[in-house]
Amino acid sequence: VGERITRVIEFATRERVPLIIVSASGGARMYEGMLSLMQMAK
Repeated sequence: VGERITRVIEFATRERVPLIIVSASGGARMYEGMLSLMQMAK
């Protein structure tokens, strides 16, 4: 999921189009694992 968001942001930046992201999640928690925390950094 994080990789898709990264690609969309890069596309919007490259094409100079606006992008709105709405977060509907509670975010990653420590017990969800290192992968989910690494995805947040992207």
